[in-house]
Amino acid sequence: MKSSAPQTTDNSKISTNNSQQKNGSVSSTQQNLQSPARKVQNIIAIKPRIKRKVVELFCSEVRWFYRRKEDTKWMPFKGYDSTVLEVAFRRQKGLEFDEETTKFLNSLPESVIVMEGNYVADEQLQNINAIYWKEDTFQIRRGTWFYMETCQPLPDDFADTIETHHLKSFKGNVIPETPVFSESESSKKPELTTVKWGDEKVCWNSVVDVHIASKSNAVVRFLTRAKTVPLRRGYIEMANPEEGRPKFSDLILVIHGIGQKGYENLIAKNTAQIRDAVIHQMDKYYPNEKRRPAILPIEWRSTLQLDNGMTDVVTLPKMVWARSTLNSVCMDLMYYHSPLYRSEIVNGVIKCLNNVYTSFLENNPDFSGPVSVIGHSLGSVIAYDILTNWSPFLLYDQFVTNAIAENLEQNFPAEQKQLLEQFYHSRKKMLDLGDLMEQILVRQDEPLKFKVKYLFCLGSPLAVFTIMRGADYRSIVPDKDKIERIFNIFHPYDPVSYRLEPMFHENYKHIRPIKLFNYRDAVKPYDNNFYDCHKSYLEECKDRKRREVKANKGKESKEKTGKSDNGSKNSGKSQKTKKERPKSFDGDDEDETQHFPDEVDSDSDAGCQSNSTPATGSSPRSITPHNIDNNTNATLTPATPTIQELKFCDTDSYAKINKDQTEIDEQALEVGIEPGVDDEEKFKELVSDVESNQQKTVASHDILKTMGEAGRLVEEIPPERRINQRLDFQVQPWTLEKSYWSMLRSHFSYWTNPDVAAFLLNTIYPQPENSENS
Repeated sequence: MKSSAPQTTDNSKISTNNSQQKNGSVSSTQQNLQSPARKVQNIIAIKPRIKRKVVELFCSEVRWFYRRKEDTKWMPFKGYDSTVLEVAFRRQKGLEFDEETTKFLNSLPESVIVMEGNYVADEQLQNINAIYWKEDTFQIRRGTWFYMETCQPLPDDFADTIETHHLKSFKGNVIPETPVFSESESSKKPELTTVKWGDEKVCWNSVVDVHIASKSNAVVRFLTRAKTVPLRRGYIEMANPEEGRPKFSDLILVIHGIGQKGYENLIAKNTAQIRDAVIHQMDKYYPNEKRRPAILPIEWRSTLQLDNGMTDVVTLPKMVWARSTLNSVCMDLMYYHSPLYRSEIVNGVIKCLNNVYTSFLENNPDFSGPVSVIGHSLGSVIAYDILTNWSPFLLYDQFVTNAIAENLEQNFPAEQKQLLEQFYHSRKKMLDLGDLMEQILVRQDEPLKFKVKYLFCLGSPLAVFTIMRGADYRSIVPDKDKIERIFNIFHPYDPVSYRLEPMFHENYKHIRPIKLFNYRDAVKPYDNNFYDCHKSYLEECKDRKRREVKANKGKESKEKTGKSDNGSKNSGKSQKTKKERPKSFDGDDEDETQHFPDEVDSDSDAGCQSNSTPATGSSPRSITPHNIDNNTNATLTPATPTIQELKFCDTDSYAKINKDQTEIDEQALEVGIEPGVDDEEKFKELVSDVESNQQKTVASHDILKTMGEAGRLVEEIPPERRINQRLDFQVQPWTLEKSYWSMLRSHFSYWTNPDVAAFLLNTIYPQPENSENS
């Protein structure tokens, strides 16, 4: 039989016939409403006020708590976690459930998994242990009676003693809704009952006035007039089973890099830091998003044997701490370069990924969302190699085949040469069967059990690794059936990080990476970022132009007067040519200093401060420098796009617009428009036509900007070598991070950087552009 709170009627609110209530009769008001002979209008039935009586606590009144062993303060679980623990406790003890709990009892899992699905309770319900990483335990406590002022739970035995005596003395009594005694009557409170537990004495002055009086301190309390410690029954807030109920949209697996030997729990700590930052920002900036990403660590170093500690055996005994640190940090890099140990590392990481993924699905059988990977340092290279199925054995095999081909022309004995030629042709045929050789040489103990959507590389040396392998721009970004997109995120002072975009073409080294928005601009879209040059490159262009102008003036001063007249004619012809070619943007104008105004920011801070018009965010670190059109020397407003803006927006827009660029220029000339100078209304109409033809809106405040020198650099890149999506994303350093000292910390700063957490959310939950201000 399930217990529920008895109910009584408040007779002071409604007058009823007591004899009729006892016999189960209806009230006179109800009889009047049901009588067909009488028509009563505008009668409001007042429901009887229900008063609670003392019964066993509901599941929602009990609250479970957790804390680490070294902590003193207990932290309350969220409503869902507390309900799951209480249901498990009552099932274990054979206790009854209240009526409200039975309504959703079948929807709760049998396993006791709490705290965003990351911890599981032991059989005694005394501790919870981490599921996906090691050596992480919390103590837990069931709270029924609490200290009134702090809401901290009493010890289990003490609380059980008080609860048993309370039910024995007051079960069935009405619980008053207001204090029974006033402050002036505090000294006259009757002591209805007491119970002792060790040196503690609990006194009841009424059903709700309960306090602790320490027996050993009775004299002290009398002399000092000290107050007793009041208690309350049940937590101050009812446990809502929907509060904190896990609803996962994405699974993000975090792979660590070097330096984890002896610090196996470090990746779990780093993952918790970025998880906490993500959840905090979701609560603040994504209030309508009820789902959450599950972010779990992949600790692979402790599962490997490698050389079985031989490097420690051969390490010199002097400066032991320094040498041990170098071994734990640098040896992983050397192991990965070794063909012998690299396979063990790759297979170990794949096994850890599959184990965590399988365990997560077992604990969350309804999950069907995408899986992404965060790789830090060497972890990003390992993840990239796993997802692209790269192996050095394929490279070595090609090297051996080419070496045989080079030596076929040498003077070998006929028999040896014949064998060598047969061997070469056989290897050549095997290489032509790429899939077969890949299966033979790229051996994996088990395949990856899931497809990866995004690969986030934090502080990654991936570019250097691919260069050492002889990779070119065609093989950097894998097919989308392997990875949908790669994000190379780095701190400008990180000594381990390298850019990926310049591997497509050297012009990209002069173009800044995309700056991560400030976390306060978490929902602003990144889709329409444009190109911007480094300040150092712009200064170099201006200096070069100044030198050219100075040289030209010196040459002109030596020319004859008659030739000077011819120069004036040529100058007029040059201006006419410029007007006839509106799409020319080669940076050869006479005064290039007007095209690239001085910027306050440097290459290192990438626009952390600017006096220009904000373009991408409300915070100072999201401001983009203002630009000047090459042909007009006039400052352009974002609402007045030009043909140059149509040409030099982001790569995706440029690729589509450039396809019909000749047609656009012809239309501009036909209607008599010189972009950025002539009739603004006509030009806006032309822009509208272009938007319709290209099926993409490009005349927006955030998209259309004059690209200047950056646009010229992009135009110089062959179409097949232009990137379709930006790869490099730069963390904006804070003021105190702009020093050489920050190099020591920047490589490990991503875990606690709020901008990185905001970028992850922006990628997982992209927001429409028109929702920026919502």
